[in-house]
Amino acid sequence: MTPKQRSLVASDTRIASSRYKKLVSDISFIYEGTKKTVAKAYWDIGKQLVEVEQEGAVRAAYGAGLIAKLSEELTQKLGSGLSAQNLRRMRNFYLAVPDLDLSNGLTWSQYVAVLPLESRAAQKRILRQAQREHLGIRMIRKLVRSECGRCRRSQNGVPPELLTPVRGKTGTYSIALKAGELCLDLGFRNYRGLTPAEASRFKEGAIVEFAEDGELKELPADAVRDLHTYEAKPDRVCDGDTQWYFIFLNRGERRIIKHDKLRLRGIDCPELGTPEGKTAKAFTEKLFSRAVKVTVTTTKPDKYDRYLSDVFLGMADGSELFLNNELLAAGHADLYAVSGPVDWGE
Repeated sequence: MTPKQRSLVASDTRIASSRYKKLVSDISFIYEGTKKTVAKAYWDIGKQLVEVEQEGAVRAAYGAGLIAKLSEELTQKLGSGLSAQNLRRMRNFYLAVPDLDLSNGLTWSQYVAVLPLESRAAQKRILRQAQREHLGIRMIRKLVRSECGRCRRSQNGVPPELLTPVRGKTGTYSIALKAGELCLDLGFRNYRGLTPAEASRFKEGAIVEFAEDGELKELPADAVRDLHTYEAKPDRVCDGDTQWYFIFLNRGERRIIKHDKLRLRGIDCPELGTPEGKTAKAFTEKLFSRAVKVTVTTTKPDKYDRYLSDVFLGMADGSELFLNNELLAAGHADLYAVSGPVDWGE
């Protein structure tokens, strides 16, 4: 690289750094100063992000991790609310509604509910109906699911998009440091203290399993992908995508059992109060009634101890069904467009 080229690169880097700092400042000002009109504030933030992408310099300097870097810095400065997921939603919000009309009375949550639709025309049609008929979030979601279903059925018999299952291995644990002591992390905030002999053999972060002789055995580091997988017994089906389980955290005579509600990862079934929702619930109940073994792999994408799960049903003939995809393939659920469902608290 010639001296002139190095000078140009250095100049571009300084410009990008300066623009990035201004972007952080601008988003902070918008977020703190216009909370009374959330939709407008988030639309303005989305506009800032899109304009930065179009400029190119900041995006080139910070790469694909720009949103994550912004989120980390803004969260430290302003607290929760500006996660990477929310920043992407704001960006998509601006792209979906380039001419925001505050007089329509629609809220940020109503706009977010239509974002899973790829068709801008469908988004606008449902938003107009929401404004005209004063529709709540539940009804908007129902219309979105119906629209997604029509799109899927219109694709000349092409099957719906399915999930890639996340499947670990039961009996796999990590070594954690809690209260100054090394312990076995059983999951769901349950821990078993190590014996002095065990504590001398393992370090924090090690991945282990129980050998046939009952002793802990360390596994390769890549066995981390096998964590958080458990045998379980269904207790109650709340609806198509949400169930209560008895989850067996360990094996042996002294089993530790966790009772918890799990939400199926990646999918969204119709509301239980609708005929479609009742059908989805009955479909799930029927599959559970036929299963002879249930395995769950859990993930926890938020800070409120709400767990998403991939659920696998072992059948009497030796086959295994991935419940999440069974619901999708049967037309009883749609993929949701974000990392977590909106209705966890319902």
